[in-house]
Amino acid sequence: MQELQRELNKLKPVECVEAFNVFRTLRKESDEVQLHSRFIASLLDPSRDNPLGLGDRPLELFLEQIGSQFHVGSNTKLTPGWRPYDWSEDKGIDILIEDKKEGFAIIVENKIYASDSNHPDRGQLEGYHRYITGKDSDKRDKTYMDNQVEVYYLTLDGHKPSTESLGTKEKGYLHVSDIHESRSVKLIQYRKEICGWLNELLSLNEVSNR
Repeated sequence: MQELQRELNKLKPVECVEAFNVFRTLRKESDEVQLHSRFIASLLDPSRDNPLGLGDRPLELFLEQIGSQFHVGSNTKLTPGWRPYDWSEDKGIDILIEDKKEGFAIIVENKIYASDSNHPDRGQLEGYHRYITGKDSDKRDKTYMDNQVEVYYLTLDGHKPSTESLGTKEKGYLHVSDIHESRSVKLIQYRKEICGWLNELLSLNEVSNR
């Protein structure tokens, strides 16, 4: 029966068509911080107190979908987590996934319609990367080497970040690439990676049975 169901899923995949948009109904269609990032993070959070109760499986599927070179471990944490009344980003990073024991960090910058929030002394993505790798005086308790950090730029259509976002303080500090390289940014989009991940999530028995 499970094999039959898998074949049926191949024939009739769930498509991302906007027949009904709950975000538009809530009048928050373009609110990337307070709605979209929260929604994604609440599904991803592997913490035991997440009422979703799926453990690290959603995060594992997400990392597979975006082609991450890292894997979820027992110490993998997500900031911000699912808690709606304790919502705090780390230095403005929309979604930060890190494992201090395994030694990796994943930055996901979520853009719906907003432009990059660049500053005169640094670009947005550049600033996040410099912060996580400890290259500036604004230190955090744990920093990572360049090859231990992945940066993803999530948009509706897969467009590139601005040149200034990639490097204002140091021109060309980051670069866009389809493969994981030192100081690279990988483009991902809702229509492809997010929809693909949600389809995988919906196919889990733990989800369909509930």
